[in-house]
Amino acid sequence: MKEKGFGLFVCNTQRDLRMEERYLKMMWQLRPLGIIYTCNPSHCFMELVGEIAEQIPVAIVNNQNEKDECRCGGT
Repeated sequence: MKEKGFGLFVCNTQRDLRMEERYLKMMWQLRPLGIIYTCNPSHCFMELVGEIAEQIPVAIVNNQNEKDECRCGGT
């Protein structure tokens, strides 16, 4: 990747909703060439992920149905 001029930026949210929201909002400024989710986005942010996916390719690797409730206050 490095030889081709690409880099890798890893965001580990540790399943913390505030961190996930922060990283997602950061994507607009970073303008990566693509985003790979290695776990399902929180239900709270599916709409935001959809908006980002309209501008930046997004791949979600984990397709398990998670039963996390949306507990993000203030999105």
